Amino acid sequence: MADSQHNTTPSDELDSLLEQLALGDLDPAGWRRVGELIRGDRDAALRYIETAHYCETLRDETTSANGDTLPPIADDSPPNQARAEAKPTRAESSASRGLGPLAWFAPWGLAVSAAFFCGWLASGWDETPSPRVIPAVAVTAQRSSIVTDGDEPLGRVVGLTPVASSDGLLRSLKVGSPLGRGEVFQLTRGAARLEIADGEVLVQGPAEVSVIGSHTLFVRQGKVTVAHDDALTVQTPVAIVTGEAATYAVAAEGETEVNVTVIDGAASVHSLPRRGRVGASLGSVAAGRSMRVVHTGSRNLRVDDNASPPDGLLLSWDDTTTQLHPYERLVLSDEPLAYWPLYRVRRHRAVLDLTQHGFDGYAIGNWPTELNDVHASQPRGAYFDGESYIEPERKPPVDLRTGFTIESWARVSGGPEYQSVFASRWVLESNTEKEQCFGFTLYAGQNDKWQFWTGSGEYGKNWDQLHADSKVQRNQWTHVAASFAPDPGQRDAGREGETKSLTGVVRFYVNGEPVGEARRTMSLEDFAWPARIGAAEFVPRSLTSWLFVGELRDVALYDHVLPPERVQRHAEEGSSVI
Repeated sequence: MADSQHNTTPSDELDSLLEQLALGDLDPAGWRRVGELIRGDRDAALRYIETAHYCETLRDETTSANGDTLPPIADDSPPNQARAEAKPTRAESSASRGLGPLAWFAPWGLAVSAAFFCGWLASGWDETPSPRVIPAVAVTAQRSSIVTDGDEPLGRVVGLTPVASSDGLLRSLKVGSPLGRGEVFQLTRGAARLEIADGEVLVQGPAEVSVIGSHTLFVRQGKVTVAHDDALTVQTPVAIVTGEAATYAVAAEGETEVNVTVIDGAASVHSLPRRGRVGASLGSVAAGRSMRVVHTGSRNLRVDDNASPPDGLLLSWDDTTTQLHPYERLVLSDEPLAYWPLYRVRRHRAVLDLTQHGFDGYAIGNWPTELNDVHASQPRGAYFDGESYIEPERKPPVDLRTGFTIESWARVSGGPEYQSVFASRWVLESNTEKEQCFGFTLYAGQNDKWQFWTGSGEYGKNWDQLHADSKVQRNQWTHVAASFAPDPGQRDAGREGETKSLTGVVRFYVNGEPVGEARRTMSLEDFAWPARIGAAEFVPRSLTSWLFVGELRDVALYDHVLPPERVQRHAEEGSSVI
């Protein structure tokens, strides 16, 4: 090893080690040597980050169909440190062989490189005038050390458009999913809203980005719009952009060019650092201005200070609302607690809650694996085959003291039998003298009529049922809705004392018309029962009960009472788009 290092330059040695990393052959000693070579060397650190980023991209592409990730790198603890010896299971060994050499790559490697990168970003820049064509190197860099600060997520997904959730993400993410250091976020279509360092980052597909530091984002391809009250840096393969209390957009085209457009505040642009040198200042971009930086080869950059902004920039997340269907905008205007349009539901994909409150669901059971031509031509709505349902990962917290409303569009093809449109319910000691019923269910009933059931929680009492007079019209879209309005003066019920239930009025609607009304008592007790679309209560070690056969769309749950005129408006507007 010593002779080899003596006959090669540090750059050649690093190239060899990075090649081993990419091939999965880098051993613990090699990892330590990489750390020595990139410590204090910005160019070397950047080359390492690039290699790690490519490895992470490939790691995502080699993730198994069930979402399993690659095994971590072997332990690099000192020999005298006591640690348990663990032999891999047969399944783990097979997985490692199937994944190939990339199984050696570890997330903590990205953490080391990204933390180092963050450190030299904070060291400042040389402010020099911006020429029209400039070499991509400048003054000597200061040395800094590698700092690791753990594997805590540096960001999270806080918003997705329907097309991004159903088709755009290469991995099935949902609102609330964390983003780890160096994790590659790939979006082919649609838009996503990320939260990074208390700032907002809007991503438009096709794009490939990753968070490489607490205030640093790497963008290889695509358009991102950044808004931050402090400072957030975007690194691209061509230039580095830093905004101070600014809102700015970066459109990157790989190693070719980058466009920087400032909406508010100002942003500084620098070329990439090279070995032993920080990047050169390419200038500052003021609000309402754009700069285009093109890599012309031979490490030269061409700078256009009077560039035009790219077409179709997403300046605000509110702009995505204008791209929604008019009916979706109508529902959102009434502020639902959760809203599932059921946009192109597929197996192994998250089902978006369009309110962005994070009640995204999952398709469970024997779900159809592919959309057929009929259902694909109607993007909003999902077909339920009687063996599948959708369950939000978190149950929306309905407070009966403020009332609630549940609504859905349904097209029944099964039955007549009990088929649940939406249920949030539980039964204790079923069919006994101690039976207790909790929650509610919206049904196509066994008597071929629409039904709404509520539970009082009283011992020995079955469900309170409200039935529509008219029969279910099969293979026709029908709007069904039900609400519970508690009697006035019960907002503090159950908060103190022994009160465990409250009384109010239940109203039932079909196609916007009232079909039933009754006084009901509902229990305030709320266990950890699930909420479900297309099924009812949970049956341990089985699928579930009261499964729906047909199509459902635009299922919305409100934590308030939707007035009758709004229910009618939804029925009228929704029928015009079927």
